Amino acid sequence: MTIRAMRAEDLDFAAERTVEVNWPGETREVFENFLLRDPAGCFIAESEGCRIGLCVATAYERSGFIGELIVRKETRGRGVGPRLMAEAIAYLRGRGVENIFLDGVARAVPFYESLGFRPVCRSLRFLGTVEGRLSPDVRPMRKGDFPEVRRLDRQAFGDDRGFFLERRFLLYPRFAKVLERGGRLEGFILGLRGRGLISAGPWVVTPEDGDPLALLASLALETAGIPLRVGVLEINKRAVTALGSLPGFAPQHASLRMVLGPSDRLGNSPLCWAVGSPAKG
Repeated sequence: MTIRAMRAEDLDFAAERTVEVNWPGETREVFENFLLRDPAGCFIAESEGCRIGLCVATAYERSGFIGELIVRKETRGRGVGPRLMAEAIAYLRGRGVENIFLDGVARAVPFYESLGFRPVCRSLRFLGTVEGRLSPDVRPMRKGDFPEVRRLDRQAFGDDRGFFLERRFLLYPRFAKVLERGGRLEGFILGLRGRGLISAGPWVVTPEDGDPLALLASLALETAGIPLRVGVLEINKRAVTALGSLPGFAPQHASLRMVLGPSDRLGNSPLCWAVGSPAKG
């Protein structure tokens, strides 16, 4: 078995694997974004010329994230996952990150713990339809908003993920909204079209805002009834309570946010009402 860097010709393979494991928010475009930003952090496992697995490591400035770890079902149990994880961790350590995060499904948690990862909190998923409504404080995001969007996101998230914010805006401008009061940007939401759903996030709101759900309701106006999926860390009690109170919005499966390193603060903020994705925080 060999591990190599992902290439453009591997994009269909990567997208097909996410279909097999029923990750509807992880599309071909998602992997294109990873390759555009940092191809050296995207890994493919091969055996006898056949692709059998993949994994992506995303390095921010001080923290990193590991996601998209998928091994073909017929080749599991042969050490493919551990090899991919070892490559991803080594890559992020080589980039100098202090803390490495991931969202792990329940069956994989013991494996991650054996590598030194520890639990932070549950990473919840909500899915359903939301009644769309206009708000006088919510408007479409504009390119000129990006310096302030990036500043607000860094304050909430704890690191710079500006590349992914801008790519999501460029690909899906209709799903990009900002909350503005008195000329001051106080929140934003972005969306991604997946397979049969719209993934809402990142979704960031300042503590002073009294109606964070206005952003989600504004996004719902653009989705033509397609279900919305929102991922939120359980530690944000206000967001969890608000999302759970929405009619037609139901909790789905949960994963476990885990960290390898001394700090668990990445994305662990009351300002973060939705994660960007389980693969990059």
